[in-house]
Amino acid sequence: MDEIAFRLDVLARRAGAGIEHTRRHSGWAYAPKSRLRDVYSKVYKELNGKEPIYEGMHAGLECGVMSGHIPGMDAIAIGSRALGSHTPQEMMDIPDLARTLELVKRVLEQL
Repeated sequence: MDEIAFRLDVLARRAGAGIEHTRRHSGWAYAPKSRLRDVYSKVYKELNGKEPIYEGMHAGLECGVMSGHIPGMDAIAIGSRALGSHTPQEMMDIPDLARTLELVKRVLEQL
């Protein structure tokens, strides 16, 4: 994030523009051992017939904020498909939302 902020500063100056960095969202570190992730993986595979794909990303999510206040919190971030995120055309994939809700319910039952 620091590197990206620096590059944006340089680009703004070169273009004769200003830039202001107002806030950052907390991240959280990857946990090598995670009961939540293990249960999620098992249930996901049962429902979808394949392993989930895990990716690190830069998004500012509530998991980072909450885990900053609750040391040792086990967290994963999941979501259903959305189109046009953060635009006036944002839309939710309702059938995928229903599948995600079922997945969450089953994970909670097993936890």
